[in-house]
Amino acid sequence: NDAKRCGELAVEEHLSAERSFRLVVDALGTKLTMVQQLERVNAFAFVPFRGEVSMKHAQTRMWVVECGGASALPDLADLPAVVLLARQLALGPRQRLLGKLDLKKRAYLGPTAMDHEMSLIMANMGCCRRGTLTLDPFAGTGSVLVAA
Repeated sequence: NDAKRCGELAVEEHLSAERSFRLVVDALGTKLTMVQQLERVNAFAFVPFRGEVSMKHAQTRMWVVECGGASALPDLADLPAVVLLARQLALGPRQRLLGKLDLKKRAYLGPTAMDHEMSLIMANMGCCRRGTLTLDPFAGTGSVLVAA
């Protein structure tokens, strides 16, 4: 009973009129148009946010994330398999790193230069850290090595 009350208080704090909020929409494996993103935001109108909307400096940032894809049934083809609503707790260095590794900022691009986000994912999966050894036998333009 106390745990339920504690959870209710935590949620209530983020829905209060004193806290600004923002809904960020993203999808895994696909891109959503602005119209589709707005549809997703409006689908959560039942959530009783009472604060002001703030696109730049929101105190509570909520994410609507679609995972999965089109259903095998034609009538449900536009529906995602799973939709998650989650509160953002913190930001990691991803955005700063992605800007730093952006292909458009490279002095040289070869015909097979790997996308900077994919390189960063691969470096993370390989547990590359400062002071560790990274071997890339097919270095090419160095996309993975730069991310590592």
